[in-house]
Amino acid sequence: KHLKPITDIFNGLVTGEAIGKTFAIAMPPGHGKTYCALLAMVWLCFRFKGIRICHVTYNARQSQKFENTARKFLRNTGAELCEMNYAFKRLPNQVHVSQGLWQFGNSSEIFWTYKDSNATGLHFNVMIMDDMTATKRDAYSNAINSELKEFVDSAVMTRSVVLGQMTTFLFNTRWSPKALFAHLID
Repeated sequence: KHLKPITDIFNGLVTGEAIGKTFAIAMPPGHGKTYCALLAMVWLCFRFKGIRICHVTYNARQSQKFENTARKFLRNTGAELCEMNYAFKRLPNQVHVSQGLWQFGNSSEIFWTYKDSNATGLHFNVMIMDDMTATKRDAYSNAINSELKEFVDSAVMTRSVVLGQMTTFLFNTRWSPKALFAHLID
């Protein structure tokens, strides 16, 4: 029941009611907000020909974790992607995927990335910012909040396929009144 408002918003993309709006959704950890968003992303790609979705989080490891979860959903549908492209970033003692692009047969795409990566020249219909801060300490950090505000203003809000028509979601735990929520609501 507590996820119904989120699913109603994603359904609003179908009816047109949610297009071009920004939604800030706060729930405690483990209440299903990310799970719901990942399911909705895969559903939207099957529902809309040519939709372009960007999922962004706080680091490459978290982005890869979310992508792996969505891949399990996709596998359960029996559907296949046309193509998966990845950019890799070498981290100490390991290599992690820093960006992924899923391309569906109907020209829909999901771009997986994180806030410090480069998405120059890419534009989207739907932007999902999920867990933009890793910890409560990060959420109270003036420096991190300043970086996030700059990221949203310069990188996120300029990525709309059609100017003013990108639907933006911010999923997070509301750690702090200084957090990104306050910036988006203003």
